[in-house]
Amino acid sequence: MATSEPAMARDSEKTARFWPLFLLALCVTLPMVLFDAVDGVNFLGDIDDDLRAVQIRLLVEGGSWFDRTIPMIQMPEAYISPWSRLVDLPYAVFAWVLSPVLGTETALQAAFILVPLIMLVGFCAILVKTLLAMFDGIVPVERVGLIASLMLMWLALWEFSPGRIDHHNVQLLLIMLSFWGLSLWTPRGAVLAGIGCVGSVAVGLELLPVISVVLGGVSLCWMLDRPGSRAFAFALGLTMLVATPLFGLLLIGPSELVSTQCDALSAPFAIALAGYGGIMAALAGMPVRAGWIGRGALLVLAGAALAGWLTWQYPLCLQGPYHMIDPLSRTFWLERVEQEKSFLLYFQNGNSATLVVLGTLAVVLAVAAPMVLATLRTGRSALAIIYACAVVALVLTLLQTRYVRFPIALATLFVPYVLSMVSHKRQATSKLLAGAVALVAATGLALQALVPARSEQFDVVDYLAYPHCEQADVSVLERVEPGRIMAPPWLGLQLMDQLPPGMTVASVSFHRAAPGMRRTLQSFASTDSQTRRAALEDFDYIALCRLPVPVSIAADTLFAVVARGGDWPGLTRISGADDTFMLFAIDHGALR
Repeated sequence: MATSEPAMARDSEKTARFWPLFLLALCVTLPMVLFDAVDGVNFLGDIDDDLRAVQIRLLVEGGSWFDRTIPMIQMPEAYISPWSRLVDLPYAVFAWVLSPVLGTETALQAAFILVPLIMLVGFCAILVKTLLAMFDGIVPVERVGLIASLMLMWLALWEFSPGRIDHHNVQLLLIMLSFWGLSLWTPRGAVLAGIGCVGSVAVGLELLPVISVVLGGVSLCWMLDRPGSRAFAFALGLTMLVATPLFGLLLIGPSELVSTQCDALSAPFAIALAGYGGIMAALAGMPVRAGWIGRGALLVLAGAALAGWLTWQYPLCLQGPYHMIDPLSRTFWLERVEQEKSFLLYFQNGNSATLVVLGTLAVVLAVAAPMVLATLRTGRSALAIIYACAVVALVLTLLQTRYVRFPIALATLFVPYVLSMVSHKRQATSKLLAGAVALVAATGLALQALVPARSEQFDVVDYLAYPHCEQADVSVLERVEPGRIMAPPWLGLQLMDQLPPGMTVASVSFHRAAPGMRRTLQSFASTDSQTRRAALEDFDYIALCRLPVPVSIAADTLFAVVARGGDWPGLTRISGADDTFMLFAIDHGALR
């Protein structure tokens, strides 16, 4: 009893510190995310939210849990979404509960507004818990440190804005859950970390490199026999061994769990996660008396066997998650997507705010490095793993800006420590801070001078990809027979919730829709008649919006001619001559 009283006192103290910081976090973050809802326009939303809304709506209206087919997209093959039902679940439950009172559509809109805010509350709670556990015995988590951390986290927190229903907010929740579990460094914490890691992969593969650092860090700690590592590694491995098939069976079902999908949870990733869990549970559970070399040899042999088997069984996944994208779509779509480019894009676009935040994060990580090394020497391991994850996330963002929200959420965890050291006027910290700021600033100024400004020269594909008639009247679709519509991907997505029964569109701007995008490019941007006719042979209509395409774009493609309001052999205009939204029936025999 005597030994439990200090522990109870520490728990009571942590609880007393938690609530004021948690409430402060809510007071800071809620205004940051609610400002977007003031005018009723979802400014922070993007096409991911739009397609997610379609997927959730289909589920709520009676769709099968395991069938993620989007029937309104025919390329002409059916489009099957890779997106996880784990993200759909809270919105669907919310809508199912409220629809008897509000009706389905109103209930869905309420869910899209409220569920992200509910997740923000959970994120703030886990964030504060993580900070208190990370810096327990190192520095106190002060109010000013928490506020500064949250203010720097703005780009990540925007993922919890009303209407932001894409999967990134769930990923942020799950990775923070993993960090909380790591920072506890107990078997209970290992369970949290394991659930967070498996859940994150189930939601999406973007954080797979960060999850790999977590798992690799725990394995390394076990190999070096770090304090508490054996119990943590055993509990983590056992959790992943059990959680992986459970997540798979509940979210995607048995048939897809044994299939090969290189862009979503399926057999390769499930076997990798469960295999890691089995290896760590077995190694950490055995009374291994060997030194670190022997432990390392066992770990390397088991890991190499698992990796080799996966490589042999699933060679397609070595090509990455975008293997299904054909060369034409890769050149004229994927390589033009901004989130696939490096951080140099921010210099080209003049995005100074994001560059300042990234530079600040680099300074924070540099100043925190000595503290992380010092905690390693005292026997604490979790902080070093979390730090390594933050560094990897930042490097990933420098290579591909799609990751930008993650280092902003992870590296800012070290802001309270840096501010505490600066406020106590530690000389070593001040020198390191000054040096890091000078280096980052000099690097930024050099890149600003060297990176050329973004080219303002546009081609026909740029205009084809430009959304420009969101409010156009598309009621003409109600007056024609059902059929397949060839339209630019952005217009296809816009039409999806307005399509009459039986109507489908060719593509949307997502990687699994690459077959439809290829046909779209061949239809609208090709100068070859045979290529165009072959691309359109399975479609009944063409839809475009009127656009004043400049004369610098040659009138040698279907898009350039028709978007200007012109006619094309083999297309019969159905919409009004002056309508912004233009619909044409295809006469395949006369099509040029």
